[in-house]
Amino acid sequence: AEGLAQLCRAFDNHLDSTAKRMRARSSMQALARRRPKVLAAVQELSMAHLLGSLGLPPGSGEASDQGQRRYESSHPYQNNEDYEVQVRIPGAQKLHITFDPQSVSEEGCDELIFMVDGEQVETRSGSSRWQDVIVEKDHFSYRWHTDGSCTKWGFAFTVTPKGLPQAEVLGISLGEGLWLLDFLMDLLPDPPRPAAAGETAPA
Repeated sequence: AEGLAQLCRAFDNHLDSTAKRMRARSSMQALARRRPKVLAAVQELSMAHLLGSLGLPPGSGEASDQGQRRYESSHPYQNNEDYEVQVRIPGAQKLHITFDPQSVSEEGCDELIFMVDGEQVETRSGSSRWQDVIVEKDHFSYRWHTDGSCTKWGFAFTVTPKGLPQAEVLGISLGEGLWLLDFLMDLLPDPPRPAAAGETAPA
Protein backbone atom coordinates (compact mmCIF):
# COMPACT_ATOMS: atom_id res chain seq x y z
CA ALA A 1 0.00 0.00 0.00
CA GLU A 2 2.85 2.39 0.76
CA GLY A 3 4.23 1.66 -2.71
CA LEU A 4 0.81 2.39 -4.21
CA ALA A 5 0.61 5.68 -2.33
CA GLN A 6 4.11 6.69 -3.38
CA LEU A 7 3.34 5.79 -6.98
CA CYS A 8 0.18 7.93 -6.95
CA ARG A 9 2.11 10.80 -5.40
CA ALA A 10 4.84 10.48 -8.04
CA PHE A 11 2.24 10.57 -10.81
CA ASP A 12 0.77 13.75 -9.37
CA ASN A 13 4.19 15.37 -9.03
CA HIS A 14 5.86 14.34 -12.29
CA LEU A 15 3.31 13.74 -15.03
CA ASP A 16 3.32 16.67 -17.41
CA SER A 17 -0.41 17.27 -17.80
CA THR A 18 -3.53 17.40 -15.67
CA ALA A 19 -5.24 14.85 -17.95
CA LYS A 20 -2.44 12.32 -17.43
CA ARG A 21 -2.48 12.85 -13.68
CA MET A 22 -6.25 12.36 -13.57
CA ARG A 23 -6.04 9.10 -15.56
CA ALA A 24 -3.24 7.76 -13.35
CA ARG A 25 -5.03 8.72 -10.16
CA SER A 26 -8.28 7.17 -11.42
CA SER A 27 -6.47 3.89 -12.15
CA MET A 28 -4.92 3.80 -8.67
CA GLN A 29 -8.27 4.55 -7.04
CA ALA A 30 -9.94 1.77 -9.04
CA LEU A 31 -7.32 -0.64 -7.69
CA ALA A 32 -7.92 0.54 -4.13
CA ARG A 33 -11.70 0.08 -4.55
CA ARG A 34 -11.26 -3.51 -5.74
CA ARG A 35 -8.86 -4.47 -2.97
CA PRO A 36 -10.15 -3.66 0.53
CA LYS A 37 -6.80 -4.58 2.13
CA VAL A 38 -5.02 -2.04 -0.06
CA LEU A 39 -7.59 0.61 0.81
CA ALA A 40 -7.24 -0.12 4.54
CA ALA A 41 -3.45 0.05 4.29
CA VAL A 42 -3.59 3.42 2.49
CA GLN A 43 -5.88 4.70 5.27
CA GLU A 44 -3.39 3.48 7.90
CA LEU A 45 -0.49 5.14 6.06
CA SER A 46 -2.40 8.40 5.85
CA MET A 47 -3.06 8.37 9.60
CA ALA A 48 0.59 7.50 10.31
CA HIS A 49 1.75 10.60 8.38
CA LEU A 50 -0.88 12.85 9.98
CA LEU A 51 -0.20 11.63 13.52
CA GLY A 52 3.55 11.54 13.00
CA SER A 53 3.58 15.15 11.83
CA LEU A 54 1.99 16.03 15.19
CA GLY A 55 4.62 14.09 17.10
CA LEU A 56 2.23 11.26 17.94
CA PRO A 57 3.01 7.56 17.45
CA PRO A 58 1.28 5.78 14.52
CA GLY A 59 -0.74 3.67 16.95
CA SER A 60 -2.46 6.64 18.63
CA GLY A 61 -6.25 6.61 18.64
CA GLU A 62 -8.55 3.63 18.88
CA ALA A 63 -7.08 0.23 19.57
CA SER A 64 -6.61 -1.91 16.51
CA ASP A 65 -7.67 -5.52 16.14
CA GLN A 66 -4.67 -6.13 13.94
CA GLY A 67 -2.88 -9.38 14.84
CA GLN A 68 -5.76 -10.96 16.76
CA ARG A 69 -6.19 -14.72 16.44
CA ARG A 70 -9.14 -16.92 17.38
CA TYR A 71 -9.00 -20.52 18.54
CA GLU A 72 -11.88 -22.83 19.36
CA SER A 73 -13.04 -26.40 19.85
CA SER A 74 -15.78 -28.05 17.89
CA HIS A 75 -19.28 -27.20 19.15
CA PRO A 76 -20.23 -29.32 20.93
CA TYR A 77 -16.91 -31.03 21.49
CA GLN A 78 -16.43 -34.79 21.48
CA ASN A 79 -15.57 -37.25 24.24
CA ASN A 80 -11.93 -38.35 24.68
CA GLU A 81 -10.33 -35.41 22.90
CA ASP A 82 -6.71 -34.66 23.79
CA TYR A 83 -4.51 -32.31 21.78
CA GLU A 84 -2.07 -29.44 22.21
CA VAL A 85 -1.66 -26.28 20.11
CA GLN A 86 1.29 -23.88 20.03
CA VAL A 87 0.57 -20.13 19.75
CA ARG A 88 3.21 -17.52 18.96
CA ILE A 89 2.90 -13.88 17.84
CA PRO A 90 6.47 -12.64 17.32
CA GLY A 91 7.26 -9.21 18.72
CA ALA A 92 4.37 -9.03 21.21
CA GLN A 93 5.31 -7.99 24.73
CA LYS A 94 2.35 -9.94 26.11
CA LEU A 95 -0.76 -11.79 24.95
CA HIS A 96 -4.28 -11.08 26.21
CA ILE A 97 -6.65 -14.06 26.01
CA THR A 98 -10.40 -13.39 26.17
CA PHE A 99 -13.06 -16.10 26.11
CA ASP A 100 -16.33 -16.32 24.23
CA PRO A 101 -19.14 -16.03 26.82
CA GLN A 102 -20.51 -19.38 25.60
CA SER A 103 -17.39 -21.24 26.73
CA VAL A 104 -18.36 -24.12 29.02
CA SER A 105 -17.15 -27.65 29.77
CA GLU A 106 -17.73 -30.47 32.22
CA GLU A 107 -16.12 -29.06 35.35
CA GLY A 108 -13.00 -30.84 36.54
CA CYS A 109 -13.19 -33.41 33.75
CA ASP A 110 -12.94 -31.48 30.49
CA GLU A 111 -10.21 -28.86 30.79
CA LEU A 112 -8.43 -26.18 28.79
CA ILE A 113 -4.87 -25.94 30.13
CA PHE A 114 -2.51 -23.06 29.30
CA MET A 115 1.26 -23.56 29.43
CA VAL A 116 4.27 -21.31 28.95
CA ASP A 117 7.61 -22.95 28.18
CA GLY A 118 6.21 -26.28 29.34
CA GLU A 119 4.93 -24.97 32.69
CA GLN A 120 1.20 -24.97 33.42
CA VAL A 121 0.01 -21.43 34.23
CA GLU A 122 -3.81 -21.45 33.97
CA THR A 123 -6.72 -23.90 33.63
CA ARG A 124 -10.29 -23.17 32.55
CA SER A 125 -13.21 -25.55 33.08
CA GLY A 126 -16.86 -25.56 34.17
CA SER A 127 -19.86 -23.32 33.61
CA SER A 128 -18.83 -20.12 35.44
CA ARG A 129 -17.71 -17.22 33.23
CA TRP A 130 -14.16 -17.94 32.11
CA GLN A 131 -11.83 -15.14 33.18
CA ASP A 132 -9.23 -13.57 30.90
CA VAL A 133 -5.68 -14.88 30.84
CA ILE A 134 -2.61 -12.65 30.45
CA VAL A 135 0.60 -14.24 29.17
CA GLU A 136 3.69 -12.08 29.70
CA LYS A 137 5.45 -13.48 26.64
CA ASP A 138 4.84 -13.68 22.89
CA HIS A 139 4.02 -17.39 23.02
CA PHE A 140 2.16 -20.10 24.90
CA SER A 141 0.55 -23.45 24.25
CA TYR A 142 -2.83 -24.83 25.24
CA ARG A 143 -3.96 -28.38 25.81
CA TRP A 144 -7.58 -29.45 25.43
CA HIS A 145 -8.48 -32.67 27.27
CA THR A 146 -11.91 -34.28 27.66
CA ASP A 147 -12.99 -37.52 29.33
CA GLY A 148 -15.57 -40.04 28.14
CA SER A 149 -18.65 -39.07 30.14
CA CYS A 150 -20.50 -36.11 28.54
CA THR A 151 -19.99 -33.12 26.26
CA LYS A 152 -20.91 -29.42 26.25
CA TRP A 153 -20.44 -26.38 23.98
CA GLY A 154 -16.67 -26.21 24.44
CA PHE A 155 -14.37 -23.21 24.21
CA ALA A 156 -13.50 -20.30 21.99
CA PHE A 157 -11.00 -17.57 22.74
CA THR A 158 -9.29 -14.65 21.07
CA VAL A 159 -5.61 -13.82 21.50
CA THR A 160 -4.77 -10.11 21.27
CA PRO A 161 -1.08 -9.16 21.09
CA LYS A 162 0.02 -6.16 23.15
CA GLY A 163 3.08 -4.01 22.57
CA LEU A 164 3.72 -4.98 18.95
CA PRO A 165 6.28 -2.62 17.41
CA GLN A 166 4.70 -0.06 15.12
CA ALA A 167 5.72 -0.25 11.48
CA GLU A 168 8.04 2.64 10.68
CA VAL A 169 6.88 5.25 8.21
CA LEU A 170 9.91 6.94 6.72
CA GLY A 171 9.80 10.63 5.83
CA ILE A 172 6.79 11.60 7.95
CA SER A 173 5.11 14.55 6.27
CA LEU A 174 1.94 16.51 6.94
CA GLY A 175 1.69 17.21 3.20
CA GLU A 176 1.93 13.48 2.43
CA GLY A 177 -0.79 12.71 4.96
CA LEU A 178 -3.09 15.39 3.60
CA TRP A 179 -2.50 14.21 0.02
CA LEU A 180 -3.37 10.63 0.99
CA LEU A 181 -6.47 11.85 2.83
CA ASP A 182 -7.55 13.74 -0.29
CA PHE A 183 -6.93 10.58 -2.35
CA LEU A 184 -9.20 8.61 0.01
CA MET A 185 -11.89 11.30 0.04
CA ASP A 186 -12.14 11.03 -3.74
CA LEU A 187 -13.16 7.38 -3.29
CA LEU A 188 -16.30 8.37 -1.41
CA PRO A 189 -19.54 8.38 -3.42
CA ASP A 190 -20.93 11.78 -4.37
CA PRO A 191 -23.68 12.98 -2.01
CA PRO A 192 -27.22 12.94 -3.44
CA ARG A 193 -28.10 16.12 -5.33
CA PRO A 194 -30.87 18.13 -3.65
CA ALA A 195 -34.05 18.30 -5.73
CA ALA A 196 -34.45 21.64 -7.51
CA ALA A 197 -37.59 23.67 -7.09
CA GLY A 198 -40.47 21.95 -8.85
CA GLU A 199 -38.63 18.59 -9.10
CA THR A 200 -39.77 15.45 -7.31
CA ALA A 201 -37.06 13.87 -5.18
CA PRO A 202 -36.26 10.28 -6.24
CA ALA A 203 -37.81 7.59 -4.04
